[in-house]
Amino acid sequence: KILLTCVIVVILMRQGICRFTEATFKDNEHSLVNGYHHERLADISETLTGFNAYKSFQEIPDTSNETSHMCLESLRTSLSPGGVNYLKLYYALSGKSINQLGNPELCHKMDQSEWVVLKINAGVNINLGLCVPTACAAPEEFSGFKEFLMRKARELGVPEDVKIDIKLMVPYQQASASWGAGGIITLTVLGLITLLGIAGSFTEYIPIFIKPDSIPSEKPEQKLNKLGLTLHSFSFKNNLQKLFEVNNKGDDDLAILNGIRVFSICWVIAGHVFMIGSGAPMSNILSMQNMMTTWYFVIVPGGFFAVDVFFMMSGFLTFYLLTVKMYPKKGWTNFPMVYFHRWFRLFTPAAFCILLTNFVFKHLGSGPSFQQSWNMNCEKYWWSSLIFINNLVPWNNGLMCMSWFWYLANDFEFFLISPIIIFFYCRNKIVGYALVALLMLVNYIVNMVLTAQNDLGIIFTLSGGGDFFDLVYMKPWSRFAAYGVGAIFGFMYYEYKQDKKKMADENLEEIRPSLSTKIMMAPKYSTLITYFYFFSGLFLTSFFVFIQISFYKEKLNSNPWSKTSNMLYNAFGRSFFVLGLILIIIPTFQGRLPWIKHLLGNNTMIVLGRITFGVYLMHIPWIIMLLADSRQGMWVSNLNAWWLVLGIAPISFLFAIPFSMYAEVPFMNLEKHFLMPKPPPKKIVLKEQQVESFERINKTVDSEEPKSLLLPKKS
Repeated sequence: KILLTCVIVVILMRQGICRFTEATFKDNEHSLVNGYHHERLADISETLTGFNAYKSFQEIPDTSNETSHMCLESLRTSLSPGGVNYLKLYYALSGKSINQLGNPELCHKMDQSEWVVLKINAGVNINLGLCVPTACAAPEEFSGFKEFLMRKARELGVPEDVKIDIKLMVPYQQASASWGAGGIITLTVLGLITLLGIAGSFTEYIPIFIKPDSIPSEKPEQKLNKLGLTLHSFSFKNNLQKLFEVNNKGDDDLAILNGIRVFSICWVIAGHVFMIGSGAPMSNILSMQNMMTTWYFVIVPGGFFAVDVFFMMSGFLTFYLLTVKMYPKKGWTNFPMVYFHRWFRLFTPAAFCILLTNFVFKHLGSGPSFQQSWNMNCEKYWWSSLIFINNLVPWNNGLMCMSWFWYLANDFEFFLISPIIIFFYCRNKIVGYALVALLMLVNYIVNMVLTAQNDLGIIFTLSGGGDFFDLVYMKPWSRFAAYGVGAIFGFMYYEYKQDKKKMADENLEEIRPSLSTKIMMAPKYSTLITYFYFFSGLFLTSFFVFIQISFYKEKLNSNPWSKTSNMLYNAFGRSFFVLGLILIIIPTFQGRLPWIKHLLGNNTMIVLGRITFGVYLMHIPWIIMLLADSRQGMWVSNLNAWWLVLGIAPISFLFAIPFSMYAEVPFMNLEKHFLMPKPPPKKIVLKEQQVESFERINKTVDSEEPKSLLLPKKS
């Protein structure tokens, strides 16, 4: 019904604008605008068919709006010497059907004419390009026509509860905007970092940056003075080398997380391509609806689970790494520094993304609707996106600066309570587990209550879709469950690693492994348990993705599931999905399922995994740039959409490399060199046999001076 409404409104729009102008001057013949040939206009007018069919519409009632009178007067005074109706030229250069934009370049070049876009939102977005006199190219001057369309739509039976929003956009007026102060500042910052990156690449070879007492064989970080360290932090040479260097010094079991990051961010890109593409002008909008009912389409909305995978990994790494640091100190750490490090780690890339998206990217295209596509709502709420409360302020996700930053806000808010929970875990493990479980229980209850009270579906429905994002999808109390599963997994992994160290110590007597260790090590002793873990995880992840087939088969204009089904899915679906992923991961810790580890933990995945944060931040601007630069409505099909995904993904990864060099790595280096405490020098602990060996060496050396350089005798 809503799609039919949109079609009716577009038809009315086409017919109304023609009747609007035809009724104004009827039989008057007008002249061609300066700069156009009579032959060109004649060719255009001859191609028009069925134009007089619009005369059957009632005249649009006059309006008291002064600016509307100016528009009418402009139409009356537009005369041409060729005896050809100027209205036909407007019609020829305008779109003729749903999401057709017409000929914006030719219209814009014509004197006293302007190309505008009428944007209709009735659950789906529809655009129509129109060529009109310049005096008519303003929203207030189009008010009379808008009122006429709304009245005719209701007369034709469009329900009152169907909201139809009609806006007028003048893209070329927006395109003439200058770079402005924001653009100049952004370019200046980029130029400054470029100079620092080049200069920093040579600091280790310039004497003024080297400490007088340094040893030539030392690493650059050890032999440079403070000024040298500052410049070296921006070094393109050093930072690129670190990015592509694989030293395998970390926990080998966790290398698999890099591949999970890479595939998850690609899944996110696929979901955003389809989601943002559905809001772009499409020539076959009805085919888009049919495409969404195919069984394999659920892979796309299934991409929303990829976000929960990142929440799970964030919870896992946060709780594991902080527990390693805090448990020996009974839960104490430098809490202000921990919080600052997390905020600073997110702040600089987010700030660069805001600057690039709002002040640079909008100048890199020339499509008719390109400029208006970069309205990121950052003029008012940029600050909330930089302190990561933008999922709460503003409350409406449509007003959020950089709408995809909602994930950063949730992740940061979850981190704020993480050290506190870990503190209690270090004092009493049961209390730590209980706190995480309590927060997850609150998450489940809140999601069920909100879904029931607001009659929400699982996500993509025209009825309640906005409420779903504002109430459930983007709020921390509704998204903690996946993070909590990762937190519990982090505690369990810590206990498993501690027990594993004790088992490797030959001097310790037989130890009693914890329940976490038994769960982690169970696949090691049984192939049957290995495949039980694997297929259980595969079932959980597949079930919660493909069960959506029964939801989307009804297209987007209904909520086919029962209230109970929606409540259970919104409450438990995300946490059980990531639980399934964990069950697949655990056997790889024991050397089982080696093909998974080779696929997800190889060197290529390690390098790509380092830049996934930059990919996440910048892939949406690339999608917008590609879609907004189009001159006509795109033809959408599964094949075209997936080809678009295959194009956006590698572009995003390639761009993430320089983005990391400019926005991430230099500032992480600065923090490391000047703010993070220096680790104490490692003590060399020698076994008794090694000490005796050095004693024998000392006895055979004649000179006394070299003896002082050898290790001291056993004491």
